[in-house]
Amino acid sequence: MNIVFLAVLAFLLAVSHVKAVPEPHNPHAGFYIGYNLGYTSINGKLTHDLTISRRKQYASNEVGSNSSTVGIFLGYGWEPSTNIYLGPEIFAQYENIKQNNQILNGETRIEANSSFGAAAKIGYLYKDALFFVKQGVVSMSNKPENISLRKTGFLMGIGLDYAINRNLAIGGEFIYENYKSIKVVTPYGLITYEPKKSTTNIRLKYTF
Repeated sequence: MNIVFLAVLAFLLAVSHVKAVPEPHNPHAGFYIGYNLGYTSINGKLTHDLTISRRKQYASNEVGSNSSTVGIFLGYGWEPSTNIYLGPEIFAQYENIKQNNQILNGETRIEANSSFGAAAKIGYLYKDALFFVKQGVVSMSNKPENISLRKTGFLMGIGLDYAINRNLAIGGEFIYENYKSIKVVTPYGLITYEPKKSTTNIRLKYTF
């Protein structure tokens, strides 16, 4: 009896000193917040369909401009299975884009200075690196002919985040945004603008 008791006691003591193997830490999982700095470019077709001095006049030009951009983003990362990453992300961007376009012997001014949106991210985790693609919606402020408008569009992007420690990650991304046409009615007729926007960002992310 004493032998059985001593054997059980020895087993329990041995088990109590066995340390569980910790699960590997995923530096991209959890809530995060970040800052980005980059370069953005807006291009599109600008069309004037006007009546000036009782004469119909039509012109269509490809126009574009570019600017530096800064922004913030926050989101949540989840690893539903080994090496697979999913999560939502919301963001806000600021740029200072101004376009002065000569068309039909006149000047059309178009401005864009802010955007915000949300996207779903899916990615692949390899060691400390996260390769991801994202898709979502974005709303951009526009000011054609000094008329303030906000237009909603579709975005898709691709990027990479690399964890330099348990909390900090640096990376980069490329985002493409496509918007429906913006139509402005003037005393002389209709102005239509079809913007497309591309942005390249450097990202700095902190995961809690």
